Amino acid sequence: MKLLVRNKPPTDVRLSVIMLDWDCRESYHVFDYLADQTIPRDRYEILWIEYYDKVAPEIQQRLDKARREGLPPPVDTWLVMEMPREVYYHKHLMYNLGIALASGRIIVICDSDALAKPTFLASIIRSFEDDPNIVLHLDEVRNNSGRFYPFNYPHWDEITGEGATNWTGDKPFGIVDEQDPLHSRNYGACMAALRKDLIAIGGADEHIDYLGHICGPYEMTFRLVNTGKYEIWHDSEWLYHVWHPGQAGDCNYAGPHDGKHMSSMALTARVTMRVRPFLENPVIERLRTGQVLTDEKILEKALQPEVIDRWRIGNLGKRHRRYDIGNRQVRLHEAPRYGCGPAYAPTYAPYYCSVGTRLKLYTLLHHLGIAKFLRAVMTKLMFRKNPPGWGPRAMLKKMFRPFGIIGGNSDMGKQHVLYCWESLCRCASRGFKEVALYDMGEIAKVLSVLSSSLPVEVKAVCPVDGETRKKLPGWCVIDETALVSESVPVVIATFQRREELKDKLISLGVERERIITLS
Repeated sequence: MKLLVRNKPPTDVRLSVIMLDWDCRESYHVFDYLADQTIPRDRYEILWIEYYDKVAPEIQQRLDKARREGLPPPVDTWLVMEMPREVYYHKHLMYNLGIALASGRIIVICDSDALAKPTFLASIIRSFEDDPNIVLHLDEVRNNSGRFYPFNYPHWDEITGEGATNWTGDKPFGIVDEQDPLHSRNYGACMAALRKDLIAIGGADEHIDYLGHICGPYEMTFRLVNTGKYEIWHDSEWLYHVWHPGQAGDCNYAGPHDGKHMSSMALTARVTMRVRPFLENPVIERLRTGQVLTDEKILEKALQPEVIDRWRIGNLGKRHRRYDIGNRQVRLHEAPRYGCGPAYAPTYAPYYCSVGTRLKLYTLLHHLGIAKFLRAVMTKLMFRKNPPGWGPRAMLKKMFRPFGIIGGNSDMGKQHVLYCWESLCRCASRGFKEVALYDMGEIAKVLSVLSSSLPVEVKAVCPVDGETRKKLPGWCVIDETALVSESVPVVIATFQRREELKDKLISLGVERERIITLS
């Protein structure tokens, strides 16, 4: 490994921006946007980590130009790891090196070919000044039009115009999505956290399941949340990204994921409340235990040869799968042993969904499907108009494909069942024996059935806004004020109005730590 550039920043540097390359970057425009920030250049540092032996001439040219013109350098730390080409890239190893070499109080890990507005870094600093007990994410506006390639410095209005895949008119879709924000938000675009917090949890996990394209800094987000940090998404600042060949991991190797490109290993951490990584980097371990390391020691101790040997391309799987992402098709190389795809009430050790519970759930969903079918028929007969999604074929599909009842389609229904299961597993992991459900709809019934396979009992159910519905046998119905006196977690048992209902519970006096949302 070589440190081509190592400029120690002032002691009061606030931010360290870490960006990665594995001989895949064609354009280095990100340096132009980071140089044009509203905060002084000496308040933040920029680290560029190259995995292989590529010494990008574009970066060297920018350094030479800055030196001639007396301007701040585009990069403060430039590390070339010189890994063998037959070893596949591991982003988490690069994260750990960046964290170890960083000097800033706040670590920012962001997309290395993104565009950022001048307020980008100032917004991050302001968020941590308001509340340091957070892990912050910024979403990314993506445009899949090829008219910006090669990169031609488009205006912001052009990026949000023709070809934009997730722009609602004033925000990225993921920021306003209440149905499936886990997949509609770009968890890999930008994450910021305090450096001391990242070191305290053991840094990024270097397990082989995180090798290649799948995952990113969000696995640290989930473990930080398990320590009590709040996951926050900035609602007025985000990054921008335009199309280029190979984006979205096209033709890259991918570890196990849920079928929608969220790491299965990272999702498991949300359920089991795990804080430490499965495989901790030796340098991060030393920093966590209070040791002070020089740059030479960091570079010497960071690599684990016996681990890296398992990352060789020849040892990886050969199965290919295609996915449609942003109106384009992406092909990933996946190990044959990985069973990707949305799971139906999966197992998270030590919690297992029994066969009896699965049968109960399947029966419940079929009953809900039949009820929805009959309501549609009555609407047709009484009002002589077609309800949304009406049609014999469509309605029969909904009746005999029960997952469609909870989310509008088969895949979303499975994902929502997964969220219900994860939420109850989190309660069990935290040692709770009982929970209260806020809402008495279909999701509440699903949660009640799933709880039979866990050491968690549904103690009470509270209707929203005093609304009463037919309840399952054994439900204890309470009002909203009674939730305040309870000491059990309150699960918001709906995918609609989640933030609104959460704010309402807090205003009533329910502690924030007791409120659990299905996401």
